[in-house]
Amino acid sequence: GKWSTRDMLEAVRKVRDHELSIRQAADRYNVPKSTLERRITNKNKIVKEDEKYLGRFRQVFSEEQELEIMEYILEMEKRFFGITYTELRKLAFDFASVNNIVNNFNKETKMASKKWIYGFLRRHTNISLRKPEATSYARATGFNKKAVRSFQES
Repeated sequence: GKWSTRDMLEAVRKVRDHELSIRQAADRYNVPKSTLERRITNKNKIVKEDEKYLGRFRQVFSEEQELEIMEYILEMEKRFFGITYTELRKLAFDFASVNNIVNNFNKETKMASKKWIYGFLRRHTNISLRKPEATSYARATGFNKKAVRSFQES
């Protein structure tokens, strides 16, 4: 299921401060009871604000950082510059490097892994990557009768 890191941290804090039971905290903060129990008994390393562990893998970017990447992609799409899988993999690598984010991306190819991109796209279903095609001037400027008439008159 989906749960936020902030909710997990808050649930752990409430249980450790004896304000809520594990079951109450799991219900209130919508986090898995078994995961919360592990966090409390320190069987798992306590999750930091910007980390969420899924098995042995750690999500590279925080929710806010992924939102920033997503907004950039959507802005590029608005400007008729679609982004390819390879470009997104390079973008993720550069974003991690510039922001000193610990990652296991390929240092030789300077790209994020295919597993990362599939996870990113699974988390952000409103993004669709494609091979961008050159946008014609007519399409970009709104090729319509008014535009044609104004072009012919000039």
